[in-house]
Amino acid sequence: MIGDGLISVSSVFFVFSLASFIAFLLHEKTTRNPMIPLQLFTNREFTGSALTSLTSNVFLVAVTVLLPTFFTRIQSRSELIAALLVTPITVAIFIFSPISALLIKRLGARIIIAGGFALMFCSYVLFATINMNNIPIVIATCAVLGSGYGIIVGPITVLAASNFTGDLLTSSQSVIGVIRQIGVVLAVAIYVSCLYSNLSTARSDSVAFIQSTVQKIDVPHDVQKQIELKAITALDSNSPSEDFSTNHFSSQEINNMIEGAYQQTLTTYQSTISEQQKQRIHDTVASSVRQQIKKLNRSINTAIASIQQYAKSRYTQAFTSLYYFSIPFVAISVCFFILFPRKQQDVKLYRTTSADSE
Repeated sequence: MIGDGLISVSSVFFVFSLASFIAFLLHEKTTRNPMIPLQLFTNREFTGSALTSLTSNVFLVAVTVLLPTFFTRIQSRSELIAALLVTPITVAIFIFSPISALLIKRLGARIIIAGGFALMFCSYVLFATINMNNIPIVIATCAVLGSGYGIIVGPITVLAASNFTGDLLTSSQSVIGVIRQIGVVLAVAIYVSCLYSNLSTARSDSVAFIQSTVQKIDVPHDVQKQIELKAITALDSNSPSEDFSTNHFSSQEINNMIEGAYQQTLTTYQSTISEQQKQRIHDTVASSVRQQIKKLNRSINTAIASIQQYAKSRYTQAFTSLYYFSIPFVAISVCFFILFPRKQQDVKLYRTTSADSE
């Protein structure tokens, strides 16, 4: 129910934000003195910077928002640990952002932008394919994502300025800031909606698997219902891998089963048997019942392990599938490098921008 509500809220938020932005642009186009000079978008370098800022923020937020949820909900880690596990993204951005701003003068804007998106592309491929339980690999993948974003965001401010001067130069920086925020809004609206839709599907599949698996266990119907209820409760409590007791029969239940089997066995003997014989029969029946209970416990534990593995796999796939289907879009973003000037033009651009700032 909560997932469906979040889907509705995110969808409404996304539609409202997009409609508001379109209406704003239409208003700006018909206004004599618009807040956003639309002639900025006639410049190829600025358009490339805008697209780069938008998509890079979408792909960054898609990870920084969803990954902590994965750690807390699926892997049952604390919020503090989840936050620490995504910290390498921020650290990598902090390191590579100033480095890329320096390297762009040597390598050119095209190589920098293409290289940044290429690293983000690699990180998405890794998020879609790696074992998410392998924390060192997950941390390394986060570092790759942060490195790619840092390489892109470092020089984007200068690239967005292009060869603008005066008011257009100031406006270009403001517009890029707005576009970054739009990227954040789009990422939250799209990925959160898709995530909770996937989680809802994963829960339905897991419940169906639980029911079919429990029905195959050779135990009384009331025991089956108890196991099914515990497994479904674990799903709804955000702990699909919750540990269960390995012994599913209480001492009282075992004694009742032994006593019932003993009384039934006595009916096959003559009523004149001695108390010593009755004790031997009781011991034999008790041993047989305990062996059956051990066998039932193994069967139940095998079923529970299968249920936990399936549920955790489906819930993990609910997250990783988002990154899998995002891979083509990240790959397309690599092509944005063609909107930026070649290396020789970069040198002229930086000289012009530096002269204007002086």
